[in-house]
Amino acid sequence: MSINEEPQKYRAQVGALIVNDSDEILIVQNVGYPKDLWDFVKGGMHNGEEFEDTLKREIAEEIGGNVKYFVIKRSSWFYIYDWPIEKRKKDGLRGAARVSFWVRYLENEVQIDSNEITAYKWVKVSDLEKYLNTGTWKSEDAENIKRDYATLKTSV
Repeated sequence: MSINEEPQKYRAQVGALIVNDSDEILIVQNVGYPKDLWDFVKGGMHNGEEFEDTLKREIAEEIGGNVKYFVIKRSSWFYIYDWPIEKRKKDGLRGAARVSFWVRYLENEVQIDSNEITAYKWVKVSDLEKYLNTGTWKSEDAENIKRDYATLKTSV
């Protein structure tokens, strides 16, 4: 049986869909990943953590503890993806399963942790498909996130 056929677990992740008042969403490039691969602030859950604990820890670790924000709600968007074979062999996991939360950015400068993030940018939510187009992203991911954001806008 090959590693592709073996049943393996997915790592539990929590992501932050961080938006500002200008209908922009924060995207990041992770250390060690291709330069054209953008993602959101996210990270794996530690044993005993609740979703919100992981969310707060990852925001502080990746974009700085001084950023002011509030959590709006859990996103209806759910993301499951497989890792490359080399990473599967190294980590003993098939990939990651991510739950995300909508987060409203309020103030203070984003200060990335260069051990985890190489770059960040604010992009219009309406332009998200321009950035979520490589790696494990599927064509419908940007549309699903934009659709979820539209419901967020009408419910707040």
